[in-house]
Amino acid sequence: MPKPLIFLFLLALPYILFSQEKEGKAPSAIFVDLAYTFQMPEGNMKENFGLNSSIGSRISFLSPNNWIFAINGEWIFSDEIKTDVLALLRSPNGNLIERTGRMGLTQLGERGFHFSAQIGKLIPFKKGKRDHCLEIRLGAGYLQHWIRIRLLGYPEDLPQLNGDYLKGYDRMTSGPALSQYIGYRFLSKYKLINLFIGLDFIEGFTYNRRYWNFDTLQADTQLKFDILLGVRAGFCIPFYIMGKNTRTEDLKFY
Repeated sequence: MPKPLIFLFLLALPYILFSQEKEGKAPSAIFVDLAYTFQMPEGNMKENFGLNSSIGSRISFLSPNNWIFAINGEWIFSDEIKTDVLALLRSPNGNLIERTGRMGLTQLGERGFHFSAQIGKLIPFKKGKRDHCLEIRLGAGYLQHWIRIRLLGYPEDLPQLNGDYLKGYDRMTSGPALSQYIGYRFLSKYKLINLFIGLDFIEGFTYNRRYWNFDTLQADTQLKFDILLGVRAGFCIPFYIMGKNTRTEDLKFY
């Protein structure tokens, strides 16, 4: 993670942890977020992949004092590949040769997923209201990605890419990951429009799970540092939980 961003989170952390402003009897809530993220890989991940996207969902519990506890999951995908892992198998014209003598067609892409448990805080811009908030989250979870090799013709005619042979080229990489998010959240008074947008960061400490890369003809056992820098945006479906003694006039919610 770039040093200026680390400094930003360290600077904000004491405020997040110790801000205890009274906000009335605001209700608890369950948030169901649906999000799209545009991501730029850095670190070791940048060697094989270009820009990618992810779609995902997270379920959050929001406490009356604006603490967030959440589970997040997202699917990563792209067709922008920098490394042609099939180059060793290609003929001089760039095609693969099927056992029938025909040209074998393939398509390379990136696939992956990330899931995490998160803790965070909503910080209202105006005391006693939740309609406009700064949102900060920290998370820990798991990151996995690989090169998807799609065989467009008859897979059985490319025995060099069948079964376990295919696994030798896909560079499947996975491991524990940390994540950070800082952004803006809008909660509509009438619960119809609930949006969020912010900066999303993922750092994975990963290993190649295939051990041996067929395209490089060597083992790959080094720890990798995979980074995804992204802009996340989406909408929220809120479900508010009213306490037994909570009166509507005491909510101070908007």
